[in-house]
Amino acid sequence: YTDGLKYVVPAVHGFNRSIALGRERALQDTLRLLTLWFKYGAVAQVQEAVQAGIETIAIDVWLLVTPQLIARIHSPSMPVRRLVNKLLSRVATEHAQGLIYPLTVASKSTLLPRKEAASRVLAGLRKRRNTL
Repeated sequence: YTDGLKYVVPAVHGFNRSIALGRERALQDTLRLLTLWFKYGAVAQVQEAVQAGIETIAIDVWLLVTPQLIARIHSPSMPVRRLVNKLLSRVATEHAQGLIYPLTVASKSTLLPRKEAASRVLAGLRKRRNTL
């Protein structure tokens, strides 16, 4: 997929900017960004562009796509998996109540990598929040 790859990084930057500027109407662009991330996230330049976007996009936006993030919590691509877990941890820090149930469900999965990844995020959340 090298032919289309030259367009992926600029597209990711464009979606990052659009999402950061239009938080109220960002869901469609966020879903498109996730599609590019999950498909091309193993490519270093794409990973860097997504990472930069994650740092600039408000954490509330990511709460809207929690199901999609949790679905990729055990991605076969290590760079994607690492960044998904990092992002989920950030979202959990700000919005623990929005992630407790879906992460608990994922931690009961029969798929061991999914179960372990969800359990790690929950454990980190418990460390930061004594009431959990």
